[in-house]
Amino acid sequence: MELLKTVFIYFLYFAGLIVFYRAFRYITTPVAKRVGFYTYFSRIFFILPLGRNLREMHIGTTWDFFRLKSVNQLKLLYFMSEGLINLVGAIEKGEISMNMRFTATVYYFKASTLEKFGFKVRKLNLKEKLMFMLNYPELCLIYSVSTRKPQLIPLKNINMIDCRGFELVMNKQKFIEHFRKLKLKMANDADIKYIQAA
Repeated sequence: MELLKTVFIYFLYFAGLIVFYRAFRYITTPVAKRVGFYTYFSRIFFILPLGRNLREMHIGTTWDFFRLKSVNQLKLLYFMSEGLINLVGAIEKGEISMNMRFTATVYYFKASTLEKFGFKVRKLNLKEKLMFMLNYPELCLIYSVSTRKPQLIPLKNINMIDCRGFELVMNKQKFIEHFRKLKLKMANDADIKYIQAA
């Protein structure tokens, strides 16, 4: 009985730390964006440093998603395409190294969709899975907002993108082609109109 009580206390402590971390990240997103820790390349697509030669790509935080009027896969692809084009532009200008390594944990899109953008997709290793689980509560919240109903992220949908800057440059034309197609489909979307009017 005493062991069960101790395990439960540790569980509450660990869960509390995760909730505090996610809430802290939500509150500090605008600050992280302003000081340049989060470098945005479209309205919700950004990168953050994980080391000198490593950047992690993200499609929005909870703060970003709540500022959108609506969220769906087409819109996420639109912002991802736009962000990738602008990221490639920064690489071509020499602002980011061609050899910079980029990673992203993706759960919104199927592997086949990502491969159309030229990405090589793989499953997460053990360390990456543990890191993903720390973000799981917030990601489930984002996922629920985007699908407009409470639900958990299916773990089978989680994939990892791992590439270098020069590989993104090589896929530039694919990003542009997808962006053009998505722009036509999203022409009447309120969030896209807001961006074009800004």
